[in-house]
Formats: sequence, C-alpha cells, structure tokens
Amino acid sequence: MSAKILPFEPRPVSRIVIDAGTVTASPFPHEMGQYRFFVTFVDPDGCSLGIWDGASYDEARRVASEWEREGARLVDRSGRLH
Repeated sequence: MSAKILPFEPRPVSRIVIDAGTVTASPFPHEMGQYRFFVTFVDPDGCSLGIWDGASYDEARRVASEWEREGARLVDRSGRLH
C-alpha cells in the first residue's frame, strides 16, 4: 500500500497592508515632500483598493485593525516598530 501525497495549496485570504513613504507626486501641492502612511485592502485575487492615507501611524493602525477584525490579514510594511 502506498501513500498518496496531496499538494498543499494555501487558501488565498484578504490582506490589509500598511505602507509608508515620502510623497513625490500628488495633485495636492501641500502633500509634496510629506511622509505619509497608506492603508490598502487587497482581496484574495490580488485586486487592491487604497482606503486611507495620512500622516499618523497610529491612525493607520486603527483603520487597519477594523479590517483585521473582519478577517483580513494585516501586513505592516511601514518599517515602524509597534
């Protein structure tokens, strides 16, 4: 009797991503050169939607945690330590 090995295929999940960086292009001149945080929702198929941006890391975490409570996996790429 031989064992059958089944391939592992992880189930895709939604993600909520926090990124950060300096604004280098914007239709709003007052944002140029500012360091901002960006919160993006990414669905299981990889489609993304920017849902928030601002100057506060704490606010970015608050917004992301609302989506995390709904089942999205949090990915923090901002480089900030919690």
